[in-house]
Amino acid sequence: SEMKALHNKLANLEKEATKKFPQYDSFLSKLDSVTKSEKKAATEVLDAGKIVFTLAQSLHSPHGMPPLPKKAFQVVSRARVPVVKVSEKALGVSFDVVLNNNIALRNSLLLAAYAAEPRARQIMLLVKAWAKQRRLNEAPNGTPSSYCHSLLVVFFLMQTPQDIAAMRMGKGDNHSHSDALSPQSPVLPNLQNIPGISAHIVEGFETKFEADVEKARALSGHLGPPDNRSVPELLIAYF
Repeated sequence: SEMKALHNKLANLEKEATKKFPQYDSFLSKLDSVTKSEKKAATEVLDAGKIVFTLAQSLHSPHGMPPLPKKAFQVVSRARVPVVKVSEKALGVSFDVVLNNNIALRNSLLLAAYAAEPRARQIMLLVKAWAKQRRLNEAPNGTPSSYCHSLLVVFFLMQTPQDIAAMRMGKGDNHSHSDALSPQSPVLPNLQNIPGISAHIVEGFETKFEADVEKARALSGHLGPPDNRSVPELLIAYF
């Protein structure tokens, strides 16, 4: 039957994973008690985990190029999204390679749209460089990831100076000072909260956003003058 064939496939994949990782927990040992969706998810994880080893080998020996050092590539096959991590020490640049992660692709496109604002891009890079120098971008060690630092910059740049003043001083009577500041539009509009954007569903999630920052700014409803602060001024305000 179809279920029996799936059971056999999962069992074979589990054996392969166990050979590579002796400490591998037999999380499929209770296969009969899990739902169909869980079985499908388990199959996808194991298949992706198997593929990343082939991917790492292809990156190590690119076609038509001298082989790259093996130590440059670290395979993380048991992650929720299996990944090949490329080391900066070995190649001079660090990046991750994943397969079939459409949500991550949309995330990257959204950040790229925000980074089209030159000041936003520069502040993202400066904050990420600051975090890296202080080892504050290592999520496995309990610090925010590099991606998280980018999101924090985007959130900051979507706030008006009045918003930031109010958040820093707290609620209550202190609002009188923030209200006295001259009204301004934020550096970045919220690209995901613009009227008239068409739906864009990816893996069951709504991922719509306006890719044109200037168009989004015009439709955002902010009536104040633009925030023309320089990169140094914005960077000081961020910290």
